[in-house]
Amino acid sequence: MNAQTPSVYGRLREVLAAIDVPAGARAGPLWTGCLDVASQPQIVSFVNAHAFNLAARDASFATALIASDMLLRDGSGMKLLMKTLGREPGPNLNGTDLIPELLSDFISEKRPIALMGTSEPWLSKAGEAITAQGGTVVLSIDGFQSDAVYAEALKGVSADLVILAMGMPRQEML
Repeated sequence: MNAQTPSVYGRLREVLAAIDVPAGARAGPLWTGCLDVASQPQIVSFVNAHAFNLAARDASFATALIASDMLLRDGSGMKLLMKTLGREPGPNLNGTDLIPELLSDFISEKRPIALMGTSEPWLSKAGEAITAQGGTVVLSIDGFQSDAVYAEALKGVSADLVILAMGMPRQEML
């Protein structure tokens, strides 16, 4: 380990420090509103106990989490850790609750959506569900391609929202 590589504990402290803690019991509209006014792409990631353990083992993954524009706490394990360390954990914000809320906003505003991840038939079912609600899916590609395939696919479309459903740590690294 060189002098510039933080120790595992240093890396985990950086991940904890990067967690955004919106105020209020129901902070979903707060964070989705932040995305609406963004002038450039925003990366939103979630850190739960699994992610925290992965970050302890994988410096690249920790770096990806820290680099997120918004890193949100997910789960009671992280809540307990943050409280133990004297940090206010704020509301539990997780992808399974917040992504549908965000999707609803994008669908109602007729904003284009790209889906990247999972496999068939779930990928098609997700696209069909969005379309059935009036949404516009401009790209749908499974989560088992190389990074270059995703970059190339996104060049050909205009999507206001890209949802990655590839599993952790793959989606955060991409």
